[in-house]
Amino acid sequence: MKKYAFLLILLSPFVAEFFSGSTPFFTFLNPKVFLVYLGFYGLGCLLIRETASHRKLGYASVLLLGAAFGVLEEGIILKSWFDPQWMGAQITSKALRVYGVSVLQPFANVVYHAVVSITAPILLVESVTSREPWLTKRGMVLGGIGFVIAALALLTFNDYTIRGWQYLLGIILFGLFLWLGLRGVVISPGTKPYSPGKIWVLGSLFVFLLFVIFYTLSSAGVSWIIILGSALLLYFVYGRTFAGLVWESVHYFAAGAGIVTGLLPVVAVMVRTTPSKIGNFVGALIFVIGLVVLYRNLRSVSS
Repeated sequence: MKKYAFLLILLSPFVAEFFSGSTPFFTFLNPKVFLVYLGFYGLGCLLIRETASHRKLGYASVLLLGAAFGVLEEGIILKSWFDPQWMGAQITSKALRVYGVSVLQPFANVVYHAVVSITAPILLVESVTSREPWLTKRGMVLGGIGFVIAALALLTFNDYTIRGWQYLLGIILFGLFLWLGLRGVVISPGTKPYSPGKIWVLGSLFVFLLFVIFYTLSSAGVSWIIILGSALLLYFVYGRTFAGLVWESVHYFAAGAGIVTGLLPVVAVMVRTTPSKIGNFVGALIFVIGLVVLYRNLRSVSS
């Protein structure tokens, strides 16, 4: 099972930062940056997966723990909710900024990290293995130490100064999502069958719409009420739909692959303004093609 743990550690930073175009090609491959991402994203994703496995928690808890991860990174470490010059906040701040807070950012990047950075890699890996624990308690402690070291290193990526109450806001939200995730969310077994192909398309559409709603609409000057209302409706519809489905291993793979596929048009748009990200797009395209090939093999085995 060690190979699956290493695979997950590698997969999370690539999906979250490289395939998404969040970190340009050459910056991502900088050894210092890459090691920090492996420690923070990779070990963070592995620890969430192992926590859910040891406690026998479902994917709803994985999403909530992923949301806690997103709060920790964006609200406390990188402070992207408050720095108006930080990546996506440059755009969402145009729609709504109150008392030094880019209000739409938490609704965008917390969900992004929960779905893309954490849940998608876990779905892909667990679809070809089991949900049994991979690490001992000692292994989880060592992983936790590595994660904390990487988190401290990640602090140096943004030196923007925020106030005490802003830190407190992040800490409260982090604690809330962590508590909800560890508490466990019980969802009744679904009864509606969907084809894996349909789940793949829905996963892709979710990621694409996430970026369109928050960043395209913000850039276009659309009211923050419409943006936030559209996002909450999207989350509700997807949550209700996916909770009611019948899931098998191939469906989990399709969901994870769909999420990654949804990043392709997003990176393609980025390349138009930042040509240096062409390497990110090519890498993401090759990976998605690999997922299609693997999906065909899984389908042939399951049938």
